[in-house]
Amino acid sequence: MQQLVQPVISGVRFFLAHAPGLVRYGSKPIRDIDRDAAVLDTIRSHLRSYEQAAAYPPNRAFLGHVHPDDLASLSKPWFATNGQAVRWGPHGEIMPEESFYGLLKMCDAFDLVQLEAGFVEDIRPELEAHPLLSTDDLAALGSGMSAAKLSAQLDSSPQALPLELRSGRRIGLMHAAHDVDTSLAADVLLENLCCKATAVMAMRTLLAQQQIDPNAIPYILNSGEEAVGDRYQRGGGNLAKAVAEMSHCQLATGVDIKGFCCGPVHALMLAGSLISSRVHDQVAVIGGCSLAKLGMKYQGHVQHDQPVLEDVLAGVAIIVRKDDGRSPLLRLDALGRHTVAAGSSQKAIFEHLVS
Repeated sequence: MQQLVQPVISGVRFFLAHAPGLVRYGSKPIRDIDRDAAVLDTIRSHLRSYEQAAAYPPNRAFLGHVHPDDLASLSKPWFATNGQAVRWGPHGEIMPEESFYGLLKMCDAFDLVQLEAGFVEDIRPELEAHPLLSTDDLAALGSGMSAAKLSAQLDSSPQALPLELRSGRRIGLMHAAHDVDTSLAADVLLENLCCKATAVMAMRTLLAQQQIDPNAIPYILNSGEEAVGDRYQRGGGNLAKAVAEMSHCQLATGVDIKGFCCGPVHALMLAGSLISSRVHDQVAVIGGCSLAKLGMKYQGHVQHDQPVLEDVLAGVAIIVRKDDGRSPLLRLDALGRHTVAAGSSQKAIFEHLVS
């Protein structure tokens, strides 16, 4: 009988997209704006520039510029820190919102995102220079449509969402995919598309920087919080394979793992188990952003005249494989378990997992 294999985490990369123009579509802001349109102007007046977001110490720590423990020595508030606004860090990049809108168009397989032609030409040079974007990606960007046609589509499509920059400039729209299926409404699909795009960039970053052949990845576990599907299978879709396709992992299959914020923990456990049992030689665990959490605490920020700090979307990609003698071990014998009997309060969760 074969012995179990020790799994390790051999690589991790991240991706951040600065998305101030999308803060309005976070779950809390969109509900408040629906009740009071003036809330949108209040939010806009508290949005950060790209330079401010890129210099924000927690974002810099996330991308590997500084060690997380070093944050404790910085004066507060951290958002007032005038650090370096560097796009690329050791662990990934923070992409400006203009490029991110272009990325959404590239990742849109159903032509639901429409961008204004002038805006497309504005962002094309930067996207052409991006090391992880291909000629096929740039072809998917297209040439855009005129501002007049864009406005006409918004006027004739009440379910469509306008896409705007931090400045308020309207640069595109997001269509719904169905007139009555709420699972295919524009806001739901925008959430799903953002989740896909951020996971794709994290995965591409990991594959490129670790020099991993995409076709050497046989299995992908997606642990993002968004769920894709339609009225017949709400949340029953497979974002893992959609990300695999955009990451050129043509020989991979995969599945979505759902567990709220704990999804990645479950996915890592399953990935390690697949390695340990010799089902696969390596498994990718990915997770895209949660658009719904943009601006979740904006009211507190505004009340204290602070910038809205929940203005970035994150993605992560992790490679789990058999022990290579140098990577951190994934200890399957030391898993925390929050059981049903433990209860669901925060106190019960911490006591059960930590004590």
